[in-house]
Amino acid sequence: MKRILVLDSVGGASGDMILGLLAGLGVAPEVLQTELEAVIPDRFRLTLEPAQSHGISGLRMNIESLEAPAGEGHNHHHGRDWRGIRALIERAPLEPPVREMALAVFAMLAEAEGAIHGVPAEKVHFHEIGAVDSLVDIIGCALAFRKLRLDGVVTGVLPTGYGTFHCAHGVYPLPAPATLAMLEKGHLRHESGGEPAEMLTPTGAALLAAWPVAEMPGGEAKLLQTANSIGHREYRSRPNLLRGRLYEIPDAPPNEAEFLWQLECNIDDATPEILAEAVGFLLSCGAADVWQEAIVMKKNRLAAKLCVLCPDGEQEKFSELLLRRTTSFGVRMHRLERRKLTPEFHTVNTEYGAIRIKIGRRNGEIYTMSPEFEDCRRAAEQAGVAVRTVYRRAEAANEELFSE
Repeated sequence: MKRILVLDSVGGASGDMILGLLAGLGVAPEVLQTELEAVIPDRFRLTLEPAQSHGISGLRMNIESLEAPAGEGHNHHHGRDWRGIRALIERAPLEPPVREMALAVFAMLAEAEGAIHGVPAEKVHFHEIGAVDSLVDIIGCALAFRKLRLDGVVTGVLPTGYGTFHCAHGVYPLPAPATLAMLEKGHLRHESGGEPAEMLTPTGAALLAAWPVAEMPGGEAKLLQTANSIGHREYRSRPNLLRGRLYEIPDAPPNEAEFLWQLECNIDDATPEILAEAVGFLLSCGAADVWQEAIVMKKNRLAAKLCVLCPDGEQEKFSELLLRRTTSFGVRMHRLERRKLTPEFHTVNTEYGAIRIKIGRRNGEIYTMSPEFEDCRRAAEQAGVAVRTVYRRAEAANEELFSE
């Protein structure tokens, strides 16, 4: 069985909202408090209270720093650098998956802040993110993710808000630069509208970017539980609410097969630009895959065989699209049986930053694992090293994680 969390972000997402949601799905704040106290040296208090936003009920997570003077809870006065936070987490009594997830989130934030300010990630000093509440958010979410036995998350479309915000460096437009970096890193879908406020914070975006990605549960899924997490700010036109739906999905039978159609046509009178546009168009229409093969046709003409893989039942739609969008006079069609691995993602931390690892599973067994090339390419470009260096280091970090 797999456990998948689906998020409906009505009011955006912040670290405390995500932590409150996970607590609402079954992780007691008292348990989190005890385990976090063994990691974080600062004194703090976690409380989960009933709350409402625009008449919708839910739970609100409060993180109170006991290091501050009375009445100054949830403060941001004490910063930490990335090296100090990493050392704190590495020596903490945490399970390896929890440690790796927390390190991956902080590593992504350090990389983003370093790129924004033009300094190496190792020298980044966190102001707000180094405060006790952010430590609780990030490490607490890693703990709760593990306790809920989640296999993946569907984030949906995240509203970022609009306008400006005040930070340590002055007034800046929304979304915050670090939030944009997380959206890019995690390939998170988002919209720039919403409310004139920071609806998606860097910590919230980093948590979602680091979590393994799952597909939307289908008809075979069982809804186990739902929870609403309420934020601390009240919006004018919508609830400040993050909803979570926890699903359980049965493992696929060993011999389950998927049927697809392969459509193909030979083309010798279209330019590469025309064929490239056709590939992009067919993919945008829902094709499972589209590719070209170099061939030699009659009269010894070099040509391209354009191939389309589409779901069973959509072969007529794609044959029509091929005839309309290309110069071909005919389309060949074959019905195929396909068996595939279920893709999953998790993130490992390296000296070059956080790198996503793609995992292929079948019936719970891991068949293959490989670093995401684009993550390696970006990290190599920033560090000024070869892509293969980052790729090999990500492979080694992944092997270390799975051997523990």
